Amino acid sequence: MRVWGHLRYELLKCWWWFKPRALKAFDGILPSRPKIELLGRVSYRAKIEGHHKNIHIRAGACVREGAWLWCQDAGSSIEIGERTLIMPWSKLVAGENGSIKIGRDCTVHSFDVLYGYSGGLQIGNNVRIAVNVSVISGNHGFDDPTRNPNDQGGTSKGIIIRDNVWIGAGVIIVDGVEIGEGAVLGAGAVVTKNMPPNSVCLGVPARAVRRRGEQISSTTI
Repeated sequence: MRVWGHLRYELLKCWWWFKPRALKAFDGILPSRPKIELLGRVSYRAKIEGHHKNIHIRAGACVREGAWLWCQDAGSSIEIGERTLIMPWSKLVAGENGSIKIGRDCTVHSFDVLYGYSGGLQIGNNVRIAVNVSVISGNHGFDDPTRNPNDQGGTSKGIIIRDNVWIGAGVIIVDGVEIGEGAVLGAGAVVTKNMPPNSVCLGVPARAVRRRGEQISSTTI
């Protein structure tokens, strides 16, 4: 018993050396495995589809159970930054040679839907996204009333969300929008145009009602 206890202790001590080398070996054996850096975690109950090798989980990032990450084609990619948390039942889809790139120390909450098409979806550092948020970097053509929108092609200008942004519950962000650094998007806002840095944005369609730190007055809202 003492011999086994000592052996187990020695094995645990060298685990830090063995783990990255084992993961590298498995990458060669299992080519469909996502790229997961040291201390990155993907729940075995998460749903990973498409081109797995184009999904990159940075150090300390965590993809929880039920989350769905899907790279639809070989030219698409998803990158989850260091210490970023992807909560259960969120959905990240990259397609049409597009990308989703999320910075470090972010949170993507449950039931969020993030689409990165050819224009791409870029999210900076320290971004907090509440529940039921939709960020869609693409749009269908619909000008010809005699044809189905699915048959009229699509466009993708891309979406950029800068650092330190807080996105409230139920927000919708459409294609071609940039959210300035430090902006706050109130719950239920529909963002159809660029929002300035450090602004508080409310409404449908969303507009900047004041800057962070300013006092609220009856004329502001």
